[in-house]
Amino acid sequence: MGENMEKWAHDFIWVKSQHWSYEEEWRIITTFRECKNIKNCNNTKIFLFPLPFDVIKNIYLGCRMSKEKINDFVDLISRSKALKHIQVYRALPSEKEYKLRFMKV
Repeated sequence: MGENMEKWAHDFIWVKSQHWSYEEEWRIITTFRECKNIKNCNNTKIFLFPLPFDVIKNIYLGCRMSKEKINDFVDLISRSKALKHIQVYRALPSEKEYKLRFMKV
């Protein structure tokens, strides 16, 4: 059982199907011991790690996000000099297939 759990954990973190290769995703792995900024929210610890803004290229918003929240989010990004380079996309259900399409906001 232990070996199976280790393999599952390894695959969960490090393995990604070639089908998703177009995403060009980067994964950053570190330990909680390295975290210097821990918040407590509703009795749950949230570990916040610094991330340079320039490494963020795109943000994808879910298809169920309200227009009001989308507008607030886009407004927040557009007002920040450090975030202006980020492209924001909204997920929309495809009208012809069972999948999502992404529209630039």
